[in-house]
Amino acid sequence: SRRISRPRTRQLNPFPSYSDPLNLRVGNPFLLPEYTNSLELSYAHQTKKTTLTSSLYYKDINDVISRVKTVDTLGVSTLTYSNLSSMESYGLEVILVSKLSKAWSMNLSGNAFQTRQEVGDRELGSDLNTSAIGWSAKAMSTWKLDHDLQIQVSARYRAPRLLLQGDISAMWWADLAAKKGIFDNKGSIGIRVTDVFNTREFTFYSFGTGFEQESLRKRESQNVFLTFSYNFGKLEERSRRGGSRDVDGGGMDEIGID
Repeated sequence: SRRISRPRTRQLNPFPSYSDPLNLRVGNPFLLPEYTNSLELSYAHQTKKTTLTSSLYYKDINDVISRVKTVDTLGVSTLTYSNLSSMESYGLEVILVSKLSKAWSMNLSGNAFQTRQEVGDRELGSDLNTSAIGWSAKAMSTWKLDHDLQIQVSARYRAPRLLLQGDISAMWWADLAAKKGIFDNKGSIGIRVTDVFNTREFTFYSFGTGFEQESLRKRESQNVFLTFSYNFGKLEERSRRGGSRDVDGGGMDEIGID
């Protein structure tokens, strides 16, 4: 398959952001989109209560949108973006879905990959070619305590990751949700708590010509959501193919690196 990933608005905006006067951010309106060529081979094994899916994949990404940070003589850093490199990545993803009992089901998944990034870099004054191994894991468990009451616990871990101008530390977090059917299951009320233990944070280390910087990134990730839904008619479910793995060049929204 072939996919195109266009730059986000923030990456294109040429006007500097002064929210932090010591760490400026400015977009590049001349950014090109990333082009990804993908090849995937999948195998699925299914029993009465368990489905195991494994996928080998390869990606070739051109015009990777990369973060470029520089620091001036006054100690003010400026972050911008450029199509500096090409990237190859290959890996293995395994997904296990199991119904352990009538009331308990579990979903486990893991993704391990290696990336190679080649940079013909003039802006930074050197060739920054990187090769790194990364992995991530997810777990989700669902209990049906009654015909109209469900509780779900999920957790996710992301291993440390190497970037062109630095690295980011490991990160993990857990979510909790509950849903109860009402009005003969025509409607439902629910509650969801994100980042239950308030651990969704990471340390970001960056370096370049004449500077080294270490910072802690923490979003307001611990939240409580209350939901209500009611079905007025019969809804058709549309299947969505595919998903995003943690090996793409520019997309790092989930961890706050963009």
